[in-house]
Amino acid sequence: MPCCRVRRSCLLLSPGWVFNPGAHKNRRNRRKRGIVREISFKAASLPSEGTLVLSAYEDGALGPLGRDLDKDLDGALTRALKAKNFKGKAGKVAEVLTPAGSTLDRVVVVGLGDPRKVTPVSVEDAAAEAFAALSTGAGRNATVLFERVTGVKLDANEMAAHAAFGAKLRSYKFDKYKTKKNGNGNGNGNNNG
Repeated sequence: MPCCRVRRSCLLLSPGWVFNPGAHKNRRNRRKRGIVREISFKAASLPSEGTLVLSAYEDGALGPLGRDLDKDLDGALTRALKAKNFKGKAGKVAEVLTPAGSTLDRVVVVGLGDPRKVTPVSVEDAAAEAFAALSTGAGRNATVLFERVTGVKLDANEMAAHAAFGAKLRSYKFDKYKTKKNGNGNGNGNNNG
């Protein structure tokens, strides 16, 4: 099963993509936040550090690696999801700070809903929601694991490709004609305050 890796301008998804939601420089060397610059795919595995995005299905059902992580955390992930009343509905996102002893910064769980109803568009939508959650937090990169469970008709590679596409679409910003703020904080471009 491949996995994807993204750096703060990149994405990692399982079957393997990584996503980085921020920090690429435009022609004038200003930082742009929320841009996916690099997406890479690799074999699915739990990361040792950073942010992890997991997929969940109805009733909060996690995939095999998600269950392994929960077991490593002594059930803290499922308890946190239960406390947040997270049911794994399509498009819903729950962010969980990891307990002491874990090397991960946080875990973002995104719902895909009923496994039998997972489509390429629903995977893209879920990845877009995950991107939105990631772009508001700190961190240089994230590992995204969209795992298949029984009933999902898409194979792991299709899920990874659609998730990367959804995150890339969500990261797009058209700001070519946006008014730039000047030194005194107003956005009219002149110095009249």
